[in-house]
Amino acid sequence: SLVFLSLLQAGMGPALVRFTAQAFASDNHENIRQIGGTAAVVLGSLAFLTGGLSVALIPTFLKAYGLDGAVDLRVDTVRFLALLSASLTVNMLALVPQGLLLGANRYSFDNFVTCMDQILRILFMVASFHFKSPSLTLLGLSIFVSGVIRLTLLIVAVNRGVRIQGALSPRNARLAMARSIFS
Repeated sequence: SLVFLSLLQAGMGPALVRFTAQAFASDNHENIRQIGGTAAVVLGSLAFLTGGLSVALIPTFLKAYGLDGAVDLRVDTVRFLALLSASLTVNMLALVPQGLLLGANRYSFDNFVTCMDQILRILFMVASFHFKSPSLTLLGLSIFVSGVIRLTLLIVAVNRGVRIQGALSPRNARLAMARSIFS
């Protein structure tokens, strides 16, 4: 079901890249601000809705797989699924700065962030198994922390690479822009 929920954002990333690229081609900074702000509001709302819904589905998952009685495994599994839900939210939020970077043709910034994310995720996972016996909670935490670091790096990259003040500000959201981008 988490895969289904993540598909809710399908197509929004490429649409954001296309509209951002068009705005950069016409050197329309106000339009870029509106695109970024609108995408931040729409995808942010969808991300938190999806994250909340996936957390609400955890008891159903536990019951479906017969984990509602095994206390030790259940606690670890609930933590893992909650952290995966939070990671899903963070990854959906990351679509906005990533879309702005790609639309601005700042592929080097995006590639750097992607490489760092993969390296950190592997290091966190190896560390979680090295310092403690295999734990679903630590595995989920490593996925979540690497996602938060990725989102942070993407925001920094937008500020340095795109260099348009307020490009990620929800204050620049416009309903008409939402209709254009997400229709």
